[in-house]
Parts: sequence; structure tokens; C-alpha cells
Amino acid sequence: MKILVYGCGVIGSYLTHVLCRAGNDVTVCARGKTKKKLEKYGLRIKHKLQKSKTVDYPKVIEKADENEHYEIAIRKRSDGSCEAVLRLNIGGIKHIQNTVPLNGSSAALTIEGDNFNYTFKANGTPLGTGQTKYISSEVSGGFTGAMIGLYAVKGEAEFKGFSLKYNENAVYN
Repeated sequence: MKILVYGCGVIGSYLTHVLCRAGNDVTVCARGKTKKKLEKYGLRIKHKLQKSKTVDYPKVIEKADENEHYEIAIRKRSDGSCEAVLRLNIGGIKHIQNTVPLNGSSAALTIEGDNFNYTFKANGTPLGTGQTKYISSEVSGGFTGAMIGLYAVKGEAEFKGFSLKYNENAVYN
């Protein structure tokens, strides 16, 4: 599987290490001195408990185009309630395709994909779709593959789980 990891701090470094060891094709988005060190020496981790050192050699890019991506998010509305949002960012155009009110402040966010489209859902309720052709190597620094990131824009967020399931019946060209 091709995976892009944004950032190479403590969590990003360990995630990259685990994904590399599992046989994935990993690309890291890093800047400045970190990018130069990764390119020159690889990702070096000192495992204190295991009393060992590892070196992994992920691909390294400096940035992906911020104008070409899809976002599925939870945001707080002005009345204090929360909603799930699907925003499509294509060619610098930022478009909110749909919002779905939530009961509470959490949701199971789902992304399903085939060769042509991604389908986005919040707690099983469809938010919309985005075409796969707009998320390609031309807009992601040479990385080809799906990019998924978990982050908080403001304040704190708790991510309780992440899972990936392949459709065994999918047809890949």
C-alpha cells in the first residue's frame, strides 16, 4: 500500500517506521533540516526499551499542494452543536459539498473508494462524493496513492480508532 505521512515528529516518525516495517511504500512530507537529514541518513530511531536502533528509507517530499484535497471533518456550529462537513478543494476552489448535523460531538467518519470516486459518510449518513482523478501525482509532490491525515485545527481532538479495509472484490486496472 502507498501511504503518505505528514510530518516527522515523534508520532510521524514512529508511524513511518511501523508502516515501512510492515512492507508499505511510505512517503514522508518533511521540511528544512528534517527533510535533508531524512534524505541523507534515512529515518533513524533509537528504541530504548528494545535497546536497538533502526533505519528506514521512506521517500521524502517537501509539500503537497494545499489546493487539491478533500476534507471530511467535525466542526462546532455557533449554537454549540456539531456537524460533519465534506469540503472539496480543487484548483484553489474550496466548496462545502454537504453538512450533516450530529447528535453529540463525535462521529464515525467513513471514506469508501473505487477507481473513480470516493464516498464520504458520517455515522453512515452520506455526505457526498469526490472524483479520484483530482487527487493525483501532479498535486502531491510526486506521491501517488491515497493520503489520509488526522488532525485538530484548533484546540484538542481525540482519535479513538483508525481502520483500513480492502474490498477483495475490487477491480484494479
